[in-house]
Amino acid sequence: MYEQEIRTYCRSARGQLRCGREQRQKFERYVKAGVQDYLQEKPDASWAEIEQALGVPADAVELYMSTLPEGTAEHWISARRLRFRLGIAATCLVVAVLIGCLAFFSITDGILVFESKETVIYLDDDVPFPTAEPIV
Repeated sequence: MYEQEIRTYCRSARGQLRCGREQRQKFERYVKAGVQDYLQEKPDASWAEIEQALGVPADAVELYMSTLPEGTAEHWISARRLRFRLGIAATCLVVAVLIGCLAFFSITDGILVFESKETVIYLDDDVPFPTAEPIV
């Protein structure tokens, strides 16, 4: 009951949570447990009453974040910042490689020149073709 409303409530709170995926899932379970507890007390309660009891998502996030160990938010923010920077670096690398490929093929018109060394041996008619057996 009220599954869609719970998902919407958690989705609106998700942006304010400063923690990892596991803690977010625990938050969703925390909200579901709160809704179930409220529905056990008042089985005919409307979603507006439940939401009023839960409070706005920001209050629920603040209450939940206070239960997490200290430093969780700072660790998650620094990890998220690092992932963001690595993503930007990877994107820049891909763009640079593409630009390099475009510049290379526009300058050379798509022609690649390979230099190789080849040894050609011309045998006279009177010299037999080399074989694995020695000539006696």
